[in-house]
Amino acid sequence: MRPLPLYLSLTYCRDIDMVYTDVGEFCRDNLKPHKVAFVYDKHRKYLRIGTGFDIETTRKDTHAFMYLWQVAWGDHVVVGRTWYAWHLLIQQIEMYLERLKCRVIMWVANLGHEFAFIGRRCEWSSVFARESHQPLHCCTGQIEFRECLSISGQGGLKNLAKNYTETQKAVEDLDYTKMRNSQTPLTDTELHYGVNDVRILSEWGEYIFKEYSDNGQSIPLTKTGIIRNMIKKAAAATGALPEIKKAVKSLYPNRPTYNFIMLYLFRGGYTHANAWWVFVVWDNVIGADFTSSYPAVMLHCYYPKSEFIPLDIQCDGSRITDTRMQTHCVWFVAVFRGISARTMHTIESEHKIIKYHNARFDNGRLLSADIIKVALTEIDYQIYTMFYEWESIEIRQAFFAVRGKLPEYVLRPLREAYQTKARIKKDCKKRGINPDSIPEYRNAKATINSYYGVMVQRLNFTDWCYDAESGEWYPRETNKTYQKMIANVILSPWWGIYVTAHARFALLSVVAEMDPDKLSWNVLYCDTDSIYMDDTPENREIIEKYNEKIAALNADLPPEFADIGCFDWIGGTDANGNPHRYTFKTLGAKRYIKYSDGQAEVTVAGMRKGTLERSIVRQFATDNSYVLYEDPEHQKGRLGYVDIKELFDVFSDGYCQACEESEKNAAVYEPLDYEAEITDEHGNTELMQEKCGVAIVPITFSINMDAVYLQLLKEIMENRRIPIWH
Repeated sequence: MRPLPLYLSLTYCRDIDMVYTDVGEFCRDNLKPHKVAFVYDKHRKYLRIGTGFDIETTRKDTHAFMYLWQVAWGDHVVVGRTWYAWHLLIQQIEMYLERLKCRVIMWVANLGHEFAFIGRRCEWSSVFARESHQPLHCCTGQIEFRECLSISGQGGLKNLAKNYTETQKAVEDLDYTKMRNSQTPLTDTELHYGVNDVRILSEWGEYIFKEYSDNGQSIPLTKTGIIRNMIKKAAAATGALPEIKKAVKSLYPNRPTYNFIMLYLFRGGYTHANAWWVFVVWDNVIGADFTSSYPAVMLHCYYPKSEFIPLDIQCDGSRITDTRMQTHCVWFVAVFRGISARTMHTIESEHKIIKYHNARFDNGRLLSADIIKVALTEIDYQIYTMFYEWESIEIRQAFFAVRGKLPEYVLRPLREAYQTKARIKKDCKKRGINPDSIPEYRNAKATINSYYGVMVQRLNFTDWCYDAESGEWYPRETNKTYQKMIANVILSPWWGIYVTAHARFALLSVVAEMDPDKLSWNVLYCDTDSIYMDDTPENREIIEKYNEKIAALNADLPPEFADIGCFDWIGGTDANGNPHRYTFKTLGAKRYIKYSDGQAEVTVAGMRKGTLERSIVRQFATDNSYVLYEDPEHQKGRLGYVDIKELFDVFSDGYCQACEESEKNAAVYEPLDYEAEITDEHGNTELMQEKCGVAIVPITFSINMDAVYLQLLKEIMENRRIPIWH
């Protein structure tokens, strides 16, 4: 086969400033040994220049092929059409770096995608990944490819650009359905789209150097790494960092106990639908959500501050009577017999139950059982007493620790970020501008949102390794011992367990007050820090009284914290202070639709916003009685009319969209060589080859519900005897 051309002239793109289409010209002009600067990170010497790498691909069936690559080098960008040219560029950069005796960091947005294509094209000295196919850092020779989105922590490249760089992502979307190959002529618009992406990455690299290297800090791999560094810096400022590390290490249990508590004692947020209201359309619904739920409980609540020691807990056979449950942190393993839900809200997750016998579940949550064995904290036990009743309880083992506030070195960076966010928000309100347009506000907000992730981060016992010969990923147990892994920690695993427990209790104590028994059905849906409820004076009063209680706690904090932990009405309030009302329907956790004032919003895990609405536009748009629907984010300029009843009716079990319309994608990895003939719209045909790659393919999407859950809903509906539409 005739070799691919070394360079393909892209003279029609020459008018894009500072873009090279010839690798040789680029290297002669930019890879010069003079006028260079260096930085040091973890005893390594790096060239101080912002760089970026990106590729554009075309897809045939489940195979993807590179037809354009871009590399940013400071202010300049070089583009090419073949891997042959890319290899030449990499070789020239390697030789340049060897002369300078340094490395360079080349930033990539979604490194997993690019690595899928270059994995078998390079010799890797190291590859670091938290999960299969998702490297954060990989090194070939003197070039380090690094993932940037794991650090920015705020979504994709578009959001990264908004927050950190002057160059913004091009507004024109590429038509990925077009077939392209290395000979396909590219328009200025198409080339501009790719060039902008790597220019953003180059500017991001400059930002990282200024933010970290220039301040003597190591460049992190993840956003949680940034937060950990902030906490570690605050700990070091106390002058007692060695003592802090020693104290926190003493809080860690042995490894088997650690594995046990992270598997069975740690619980996430409560996201669940009241089965009474599943399938029912209710038109008198209001919603309330917490302001910074997790930061609030970090500031206000207690946490274990000593090692847990065995406890002979007092129990009368049906209830725990030990007063230490009110004065200490306690966790225990217990067996409940004859347990059943006392309200329409089921709380315990099936996968958090150690053992059970003859149990029934409500969409993965415990409804009833003859016997269950669980691990609970004293906070979880309080939740159990609100939502379950049982015949007997037997305590198998129990432990207790001293209570106290989180350390000051943990809370100080959180408070500073929250005060920055509140200050900018207040200033923007006075000026009538959106605070999200202020990078400092978005960064403070991202820090606050990432704090929870730091608190609940687990020890990593598994490394993901890449075999370049086979193109496969495989897990391998880390070679670090447990004692070595906890030697330098400054956060206790118990704090993460208690953060989530306190946040669940804050939410569920309000739910229990609204729905104290099976005769009350006020709460339709909960999602970690939010509640959708029937609009009644009683429910409004419960929310207002809760806010008064939290406001009293906040009075001891600086004024910027006046609303932290309080409920806000979702959608705001009208001139009279009435909460925004919705028509609402749910099918279960992370599956609901709400409508108000001509706007419908569908939330389904795994489905992009607007997908279902657009599908209804296509299927049912017939006359002007339909409600106007517009989605400028995903379908620019596309208008349609949606009949709201049709929209709610289609939102049901078994609804499936056509493959090309679902907007849900799957990654199909090809670890070894593959090829295909690609013919573009201009008639150019080329046999394209890849050593490995990944195709992003659209797949069908069905809203399907478990048969056991549907049977439960059928039983409820037979007893409910109310119409589906209210």
